[in-house]
Order: sequence, then structure tokens, then C-alpha cells
Amino acid sequence: MASNSDRNSDSSSDFDLTDSDSDHSFDSDTDDDDQLTESSIGTLDSQATNIDEEIRRDDLEDVHIDRFEQPQGPRHTLDRDSPVLSYFLLVFPISIFLHLVDQTNLYAQQCGAELWNPTTLDEMRAFIGLQIIMGINQLPRYTMHWSSNKFIGNLGIQDTMPLKRFQALTRFFHINDNTTQGQQNTPDYDRFFTSVPLVRTLYNHGIYSCGAIKSDREGLPQELRSPNLVRGETEQRQHGNLAATVWNDSNYVYILSTNSNPVGDGPVCRRSRGGRCQEFLRPPPVESYQKFMAGVDRANQHRSKNPVGHPSKKYWKFFFNFILEICLTNAFLIFCRTPGNNDKYDLLDFRLDIANQLINNFSCRKRKIPTENPVGGPLHEQVRLDRPKSTCKWCQSLARRRERKQLRVVVYVMFIYVQLIVLIVLVAMVTR
Repeated sequence: MASNSDRNSDSSSDFDLTDSDSDHSFDSDTDDDDQLTESSIGTLDSQATNIDEEIRRDDLEDVHIDRFEQPQGPRHTLDRDSPVLSYFLLVFPISIFLHLVDQTNLYAQQCGAELWNPTTLDEMRAFIGLQIIMGINQLPRYTMHWSSNKFIGNLGIQDTMPLKRFQALTRFFHINDNTTQGQQNTPDYDRFFTSVPLVRTLYNHGIYSCGAIKSDREGLPQELRSPNLVRGETEQRQHGNLAATVWNDSNYVYILSTNSNPVGDGPVCRRSRGGRCQEFLRPPPVESYQKFMAGVDRANQHRSKNPVGHPSKKYWKFFFNFILEICLTNAFLIFCRTPGNNDKYDLLDFRLDIANQLINNFSCRKRKIPTENPVGGPLHEQVRLDRPKSTCKWCQSLARRRERKQLRVVVYVMFIYVQLIVLIVLVAMVTR
């Protein structure tokens, strides 16, 4: 096993945390703990340019973690009579819908869509609601929701929006202005997985974090990228609260953390193929990461039941659907933890009600799909009558329409026939 002194030998590193000292503290009563703003996120690229500064570490030390003393649990003014959509709007507010409307219309304009009809807030809400419905009522192809087959087609979806309009919204749906997007393979183009600049920015805003990091991420110390460790050995680098850890389990595990002490390895049991338990030492950052992975697993379990939308080749659309699913799950948890709400109300019912309230009887169809026959009853179907047989009113209506259509065809054919006879007569007179 590698001891702490073994894995913290004098070596230069590209590892950098912040310009402030390691005894960083947070004051929850100041305005500095607000949510990450666009300007603060924009500093990540400038921070990434400073990672080449060499920092030498001779030993590891305990990190400083402030005690969390803020109120916990749901904090809102909603009561048991509030619609479930109000809970969803707590985590996915109307401002996001307005942003989606603006960016979708802008992207359609940038693409030069001549026949594009600008979308609206109500239509965007209905579009998101349909995405939720399609996650509940899943079909091999999303176009099958508009099928004329009564066993496949969904009349509610068809009545809300025509297929062509849904496809147009799907094509131009956007969440960001492409003209402000950074180029690939540059610091401005970051997928915001775990990275040194991201973890450092979260820490500067009072948010501790712990996550797996790719070995080729910019900012990770060079000596940690290609370690030569046997199973159970660890290599670490530290600057202030930020610790980078690589641990050899069955494969190399790379962890970046600000919430765990780098020292104090504890035992962990790993079973071999024969079922024999073999004990290894596991560093605290890895233990902290694996301990709270259960929460991630529960979130993924909720998401996997009824995934929103349909598959797409564009990764950012998958990311948006992921955020939407997390918002639905968090809104449901807030609803369940609010006193007085129904305990038997499950996530599926919650999603259905959210979708219905988002759509809210919206329809952009110029011609409604008939759901009732002319006499006000249900759609036409064959039934046994308790009176003498008579012609069905619905069939009579269809027959009259067929007769009018056939009459128009006959009149048109006769008109063409007369025109042809007149033309033949004129040609005959000219040739004489």
C-alpha cells in the first residue's frame, strides 16, 4: 500500500485552485452566495488559463468545511389546494419558457426559415407538455402518435398540434444563441462535466462538490494522468480544499473534491471471482463519492421510468431532457414533502397532471379533429338496436359528402368533355 508520504513526494503540478488562501470561509448572509451568474460562469475560461502555474506539495492536510446551518426542507407558500403545476414552476419557472420561445424564434430566423410561424409561450408550454406525454405513452417512432390507426394514434396529441408543426418546433427548438457559442476544443466550449475550473468556481460560491473526472481533463495534475499503481494504491495532489485523487480499484478512479479530507484511508472489501473477500484501503474522497452515489441512482431510477421526449442525435437535447426530468422529480419530491398532500399520489400521476396543465386545452390546429358525430353522440360504432332498423345519422352524413364529391367529379369530367368537343369542331372547320 502506498502511504501518505509515498503519494505526496516532492513533485511539480499544474494543479491550481484559487488566488485566495486555503482557509476559505463563507458567509451565508452576504450577497456573494447568490446563484451562479452568467458573468461568474464566464470566468471559467480565464481560470483555466492559469492552471499551468506549478504548485509543489510536500504533504496532505485536512480540508476546512463550514457547518451548514441554514433551514432545510421545502420553503414555499403553496398549500394543498395549489395546482401541481405550481410546484413544477418552482424549479422550472416561466422565465425558462420565455427564453425557449425567444431562442427558438431566433434560431429559425438564423436558419432562414421562410415559412416559419413564430412560436408563443402557450405553444411552447404545450410542446413541453407533449414531450412529457410521449415519455409516458412511448411508441417506436414519435410520428406514430399521429397515426390514423385507432389502436396507435393519440387523439389528444393530434388535436393539440399537427405533425408538421411539431416537427418544425423540434427542428428549430433551441436554448442558446449559436453566435455566442465558443468553438470546440477551446476553453469557451466546455461540457461542464467535473473539471478544475468548475469545481473551483462552485467552491468560491460556497458549494462543496465531489465528482469523477476524466483523466484527460484540463487542469488535472500531469503526474496523475498516467499513474503506475497496483490495486488499492492511491496517488493524490492538493491545493487548499481542492484535492485530486486517483485510486486503483478494478480500474483507475479519478476524483476531484472539495468536501473530503485527502488523508484517513479506510478499509473496503472487494470480492474476487471465487467469492473471497479481499480488503483494500480506500481514500476518503472516493468513499464520499461512492457513499452518495445512491442519491444519483434513485434520481436515475425516477428518470428511467418515463423518459421525456424522444431520442436525438444532438447531445444538448439529451442534456435538456435530463434537466427537465430532474425538475419533474424535484417538483414531485417538494409536493410529497408538503404537509397535507396525498401520499398515494405517485410520480406518474404527477407527470400526467403537469402535462395536462401545461397544455391547458391549447390547440394550434386550424381545423379540429372530430371527437363527436353530428348528433352529439360518441364516434360512430355498430350497436344492436331495440327498434326497427334505420339509416345511421353518421353514415347519412358521410354518404352525402361522398355524393357531393362524386357530383363535383362528374361535373368536372363533363366540362372537360364539352371543351374537347368544341376543340374538335373548331379544328375541323379550320381544316376545310
